[in-house]
Amino acid sequence: EFGNIAVRKLTDYALQFFGTEAYFARRGCPETTAELAAHRLCGYIPQLLYTPLLDYLVFDGTRIVPAVRSTSVVAHVEMVRSGAALGMLPVFMCARQNELRPILPDARITRSYWLTVHEDLRGVERVRLISEALAQMARQDRALFLPD
Repeated sequence: EFGNIAVRKLTDYALQFFGTEAYFARRGCPETTAELAAHRLCGYIPQLLYTPLLDYLVFDGTRIVPAVRSTSVVAHVEMVRSGAALGMLPVFMCARQNELRPILPDARITRSYWLTVHEDLRGVERVRLISEALAQMARQDRALFLPD
């Protein structure tokens, strides 16, 4: 029993496949999602996903199994930055990473960040202030989360 939970959507965010010139020089650059199966991908550990919405390596009914796996999206970004793999990454995390090149724009997907607070804590000033600050930051950075 968790009691009552207050849920608030913070923002949508885009994810796209990224790679590096070093990776493309060694393994080539896929031009379609069908070609991804022949590439080295990084991704989540399927059994440890906390939501099925992060299970996004399924295309045309075919599941692509990542060769390199981690529970951390920060680790995914670093795996791709190192040239070890391609990965589906949050676009906002890659915005200032000049070595990361977006690929396969048709495979871009959108997910959402949500803020959940136990109803008993919603009125606590420090919780309310942090919740409002997070919501304000998400509004201000909307273009970073969902670039054109």
